[in-house]
Amino acid sequence: METEKPWHNLSVERVLKRLETSENGLTENEAARRLKEFGLNKLPEKKRKTRLLILLNQFKSPLVYLLFAASIVSFMFRNMADGYFILAAVGLTVLFGWIQEARAEAALEKLKQLVQLKAKVMRDGEEKEILAEHLVPGDVILLNEGDKIQADIRLFESKNLEVNEANLTGESMPVSKSEEVLPAEKALPERKNMLFMATVIVRGRGKGIVVGAGLNTEIGKIAGAIQEIGEEATPLQKKLSKFSVALSLIIGILAFVIFGLGLAIGISFSEIFATAVAVAVAAIPEGLIVTVTVILVIGMRRLLKENALVRQMVAAETLGATTVICSDKTGTITEGEMKVAEIYTEGDGEEKELTLKIAMLASDARVENPQDNFTDWRLTGDPTEKALIVAALEAGLAGDYLKKEKMLLDEIPFESVNKFMAHLYDGKIGLAGAKAAMKENLIFMKGAPEKILASSERFLKDGHEKKLDPEESRRLRGVYEDFSKRGLRLLAVGYKLAEGRRTKFLEIAEPLSGLTLVGFIGLKDPIRQNVKESLELVRKAGVKVIMITGDNKLTAKTIAEELGFSVALSNILEGEELERMSDEELKRRVQDILIYARVSPSDKLRIVTALKNKGEIVAMTGDGVNDAPAIKRADIGVAVGSASEVTKEVSDMIILDNNFKTIVIAIEEGRGIFDNIKKVVLYLLSDSFSEVFLIVASLLAGFPLPILPVQILWINLVEDSLPSFALAFEPKEKEAMNEPPRKADAPLFDAEMKSVVFAVSVISVIMLLALFYWAMQIYDDISYVRTLVFAGLGINTLFYVFALKSLRKSVFHMDFFSNKYLLAAVGIGLIMLALPLYVPFLQNVLRVQPLGVAEWGIISGIGVVSVLAIEVIKWTFRKMRVETILKS
Repeated sequence: METEKPWHNLSVERVLKRLETSENGLTENEAARRLKEFGLNKLPEKKRKTRLLILLNQFKSPLVYLLFAASIVSFMFRNMADGYFILAAVGLTVLFGWIQEARAEAALEKLKQLVQLKAKVMRDGEEKEILAEHLVPGDVILLNEGDKIQADIRLFESKNLEVNEANLTGESMPVSKSEEVLPAEKALPERKNMLFMATVIVRGRGKGIVVGAGLNTEIGKIAGAIQEIGEEATPLQKKLSKFSVALSLIIGILAFVIFGLGLAIGISFSEIFATAVAVAVAAIPEGLIVTVTVILVIGMRRLLKENALVRQMVAAETLGATTVICSDKTGTITEGEMKVAEIYTEGDGEEKELTLKIAMLASDARVENPQDNFTDWRLTGDPTEKALIVAALEAGLAGDYLKKEKMLLDEIPFESVNKFMAHLYDGKIGLAGAKAAMKENLIFMKGAPEKILASSERFLKDGHEKKLDPEESRRLRGVYEDFSKRGLRLLAVGYKLAEGRRTKFLEIAEPLSGLTLVGFIGLKDPIRQNVKESLELVRKAGVKVIMITGDNKLTAKTIAEELGFSVALSNILEGEELERMSDEELKRRVQDILIYARVSPSDKLRIVTALKNKGEIVAMTGDGVNDAPAIKRADIGVAVGSASEVTKEVSDMIILDNNFKTIVIAIEEGRGIFDNIKKVVLYLLSDSFSEVFLIVASLLAGFPLPILPVQILWINLVEDSLPSFALAFEPKEKEAMNEPPRKADAPLFDAEMKSVVFAVSVISVIMLLALFYWAMQIYDDISYVRTLVFAGLGINTLFYVFALKSLRKSVFHMDFFSNKYLLAAVGIGLIMLALPLYVPFLQNVLRVQPLGVAEWGIISGIGVVSVLAIEVIKWTFRKMRVETILKS
């Protein structure tokens, strides 16, 4: 069956004819044939990642390829220890990533609730219960309150039927349904004669014909769109890839230069070749990939403690780079359920209590377990009706509810045409205060304010009934219109004394006129706690927030202003206008829009795509199935914990507590992750390029090699490994949230980092080369001179690692003890530096000699000068950052 057929535009007779069925349903044989033809009524499930596939994915990194190449070169030239060390680094990286991502997948599996859903259908003219996955086009299905719709259905019978379609349209208010034929051009949210898969019946009952199952449903279209959206590399993956390629090229050129210079000045082929290879291997930051993995794992674990489950390791950092958050309103910014926001009465005493009492008693919502304590009651029914009962219970009216079943005499149920419901009660149920019990029976009525106001002759004011004249009617109409302008859904309640002790509405003449108006109740889907504060923090961090909603433009504007948005109508775009726009026109306007109203699922996908095409790094949050395609297309897809399973499957992160504030925490953590990656890159490259430049400079000056290959590898692989690893545990800096997000095209190795690496390398080379030249004039033993350079290079890196703890603060203003792992790592590094100098076996391996106190003092001075040089560069860039922030 083609999903494009306008089922809502066809009469019931034509639908039955087209599907070759009847109101008595299909025969079992025909249903079996169609099941074989169309397949099971289920959406395709994303293939679960096996542990093996997760393991293999860890090898998809340019840095891993670079390390493999370095290990092969090491083995070729019989540097077995180096080769095995590099392979061990790769192994640790793969192991960390595999364990963490496998845990995330397992956690997601636990979140899934496996329920076998069923449906009531007509088969062979009889009512039968079947598995929902066995529904086929042409089945006649019976629908009742509380049912989750399992297919797309064309109604042919409805009785007070209301459906919550938030999962599909994003609109939290229930939609009234009917069976009338509708124009073909009606948009999906306005197809009142259709029910859609994954929505829920909140009131009433009905019958319908299955017109679409599985992929041939509106939800199926979304599932298909998700499958067509390819996987993209994250910004961090792209940056690491570019960094690895550039680094490989630079290292290759430098190794070639060193080899050529060495041969030119007469160094033996074997010695200079070994040196070139050692420098190349040393310049590759073997520890970087392990440390980056550890930083990401630490970030994932920190976020999990804050109720954010990150499904892919690299996604943890992407949050910190986010420039735009597209947030679905319902269920993300708001709670996704109605609550009483305001009660208006002409008095502050008994009137408010009576308003809630009437609202509760003139309701068809039910308590499933009235025998339990009222704090544990479970409510079923329309979200608005449930909200009214909750408000009444909170006001202490549980006792009145318990009298409801016993004292209810008759009722007129709600119908969308009439816009009210009325209940007739025994007078003993009473009103409020002095009128706690009445001799006459009571009619309680609730409905649209214009309907209740028109049916009222009096209104309650300060406990007394007052005549409702035209002037008072106009005034009260102004009250409820003001409520509506503030984005509230409004109801009115009133009462009337029944004539005598009548027990049926049919026995009462004009039962629905001559009411006494008691009050108005304003309801809304409330904004989640802390959302406004969280949005303000995000804006301060330079991240643009866009709200996407199914509400109309004015309601959306009201909610946005309540959230602190500074928004004009020109910043709001409605779905109808968006549909008329070309992709190119949307791309031109997309950065001026703050709110998208009345949008469809395909609109959300276009919005995210347009933002990405403008160079933005986009995070998309949501909970409904309708959000899934846009969530998958975004750079970082965020599902709330209450989201549909389809949405969770395609997301990069799941907010387990449904709290928008968790997104702010995640952005801060993401920035902290990137900061720590930068610190590690800075530390390792400053070390590596100091060694490379030292050798190049000494060759250009015609000096002997100032440091041997084995000594270079000892510093890089043994002494410096732990300090670089310890930088992964640096606490995040709060100042990061006062800065704008980094640009999408900004390189990992930015201008500030290049300046620091260049300064450290040049200053280190000048001082170490001067030390080398000076020592050669004083000492005849080249081995002793090289020991000085070896120790000087080692002590230098252990000193300036403290300056790299933060690029925002001076080393003199940092908390020296904030990272105890770093203190321990530097202590062990000092031991590993001194060990070869004083252990005979290692002296022979590394060809070094013991140093005296004076020599240690000299080389310590080199470390202090390097730290001061870094501080000067940091101060310069801090000043530039402040100026940039002030300008923005």
